[in-house]
Amino acid sequence: MAASRFCGVTLKRKVLSADTKLFEWRPCICTIVADHGTLLLLLQPHVRDESDGDQLEEEDGEAETMTIDLASQLIEIRPKKSKVRFELEYYASIHTTEARRDDSIKTEELMAPSAAVYSSRTELHILQRVEAALRELELENAQAKARERELNQEVQSLRDAARVASAERKHAEQECRHARREVDAWRRATQSAEAAAAQLQEQLGIAREESQLLAGEKLRLKRQNSELLTQVHRLDSLVYGRF
Repeated sequence: MAASRFCGVTLKRKVLSADTKLFEWRPCICTIVADHGTLLLLLQPHVRDESDGDQLEEEDGEAETMTIDLASQLIEIRPKKSKVRFELEYYASIHTTEARRDDSIKTEELMAPSAAVYSSRTELHILQRVEAALRELELENAQAKARERELNQEVQSLRDAARVASAERKHAEQECRHARREVDAWRRATQSAEAAAAQLQEQLGIAREESQLLAGEKLRLKRQNSELLTQVHRLDSLVYGRF
């Protein structure tokens, strides 16, 4: 996304001259740029007409463009005794560590064409606070997204565990149904065996009764035969006794 420039004003910047070794006031453009969610303060040399020639190149070399991150570099906009002069106090780099920040503090002295233009330092402070708030929101948003990713991973893990548990439950249910079928089959086999045993027991009872009846009949026939033999012997005695 292209950078957006939404605030700009012409100021004068205190610059050390390479020729005289003295400080001079050089025109510069102060611009607030929004670049990829970051608010930057740009101090750019004022563009002169090309007819200035060598003077333009010399001044450009002495007053390079300054870029200050409003949220992480700008420390303070400090007024001077004159109502139109002020200093920007800032850290030299956004990557400066806490231990070395005191050694990396720099200042830029600027002069506004009027006090009304200088009154815009309040706007810079507002922009600085807005930028800091945006950075905080970005950090919170990043943390929220990271937490969301963690929660999504946890949810996915729970879903995977639920799928595994469901598969195991289905497998256990299948085994349980198979075991029930086997139990039912064994129960039916047992019932059939018990019925066959009962029938056999009944048949054995009938056989015992028939055996007892047969034994009684044999005993009766034996007695009857014995009586017949006795009568035969008696008849024989009578018959043979006459002769």
